[in-house]
Amino acid sequence: MANPKVVRLNSKLAGKRVPLRLLACILVIVWLVIEVSFDITSPIVLIGAYSMCLILFLAGHILAGEPEHSLELNESGLRFNHKRGSFFVEWSNIQRVDIPSVFHFPESKNLNYIGIKLKEPLAHYESIPLRLASRILMEQRELQVMLAKEACSTGSCDLSKLTDQIDWQDKSGMRLAGLIAMYASRSEVSNQFLGFHIFISGESFVNDLDDVLKEIIVMKNRANIHINTRQP
Repeated sequence: MANPKVVRLNSKLAGKRVPLRLLACILVIVWLVIEVSFDITSPIVLIGAYSMCLILFLAGHILAGEPEHSLELNESGLRFNHKRGSFFVEWSNIQRVDIPSVFHFPESKNLNYIGIKLKEPLAHYESIPLRLASRILMEQRELQVMLAKEACSTGSCDLSKLTDQIDWQDKSGMRLAGLIAMYASRSEVSNQFLGFHIFISGESFVNDLDDVLKEIIVMKNRANIHINTRQP
């Protein structure tokens, strides 16, 4: 069978929306049967039971905004999908893909992220949607804390450099401002201490991170572009 030209990796959150809605409907039916059978009339009990069903249904409704596929790979590059938007990175702009790690004596510890090191990060900064950049800054706050710990562990504990900047300039003199500047400055600091500009959380995928990494490498190799990554 011919190899597919597009590989789509399912979103973990999207897979929960239907079960939550279904569970809410089932609970409503079960509760109606119990209510009629046992003649339950207590307002507190009724409100509590139906509130729980409503919360489950609303949770499913919120997750309905999650994309079906968190990552799409084709011969041109990869697209990351998020409920706040998506970004596309061409293979030609990717220098390295791996699972980031930090050294905790006496061994290294893998982080729950896919890391992407870019050749020309400015192209990514200029193309990422504002809403998505803002959301990533919030969702990956733990990475910023980790960066501070990594910096201090090396003796260069200058926290001013780890603070998100609202004005950023790249080596060519191109200036960015506002949220995109904050996103760019954090990405550059992340690259300095962890070796990657882009981090995609493992919570985005149904698959294990090792499997996601293999899919990315296979598709990039199909595009006949060399990728530098660790050996298993």
